[in-house]
Amino acid sequence: MLEKDIVNVIMKYLRSLPNCFCWKEHGGMYGTAGIPDIIACVNGRFYGFEVKTINEQFL
Repeated sequence: MLEKDIVNVIMKYLRSLPNCFCWKEHGGMYGTAGIPDIIACVNGRFYGFEVKTINEQFL
């Protein structure tokens, strides 16, 4: 399974939650290092999700 597929599943779930605001942070050459892949606010609490596949964690 690719990272983008996992991100899509997480985003779909988060969007189904009431009182949830979330977005996918698009990284790249001009992005800030250390920003999580997904940022969410659920019921006033902030969460950051860094998504990795088993192959990516050893890069």
